[in-house]
Amino acid sequence: MLEILEELDVSPCIHVDDPGRDVVLGEHPFTHPDYILRIMASVREEDPWTAVRTLRVLAFTLLGAEPSMVRELAARVTARVPVAAATSTDRTYGGLHLSFRPLGVSKWSGVLAYCAARGLDPGRVLAIGDADNDVEMLQGACVALAVADGTEAALAHADRLLPPANEGGWAGIVGLLGLSGG
Repeated sequence: MLEILEELDVSPCIHVDDPGRDVVLGEHPFTHPDYILRIMASVREEDPWTAVRTLRVLAFTLLGAEPSMVRELAARVTARVPVAAATSTDRTYGGLHLSFRPLGVSKWSGVLAYCAARGLDPGRVLAIGDADNDVEMLQGACVALAVADGTEAALAHADRLLPPANEGGWAGIVGLLGLSGG
């Protein structure tokens, strides 16, 4: 995967399974500079090639790309590597967010692993999402919520819609759970 991205002159953020520092960046990461500043506390000082050979890679991500570039990149990579590609509009930094992850790895598989580790019933999960990479989680959840300005795919898999996040949509969860907001 890394070889293909380098052939295309793209340096991704590499998300690895490490509870402390879980992001590896190449020399010129293809992501928004403000995002890099935000995640610096989570960045490992490691060569990307060493990371992909020695660590469990969860995803490769690119942030802020133009739609035509994202579609072409996703098509070229998934034609050569058995990975899933997901795109979503990035509401914070602009452009599109593109992620590649191993087949079978999703937010929902993470929820299932967490529930198993904690002895929780995954049949009681309430999930909220707004993008294509949330669809599997919304499909698996007992109650699936989406914010009204989410992607078509997220909206299609929601049991209920909340107002957009910039209108306080996430706060609607408090009311759904019967909790007071104070």
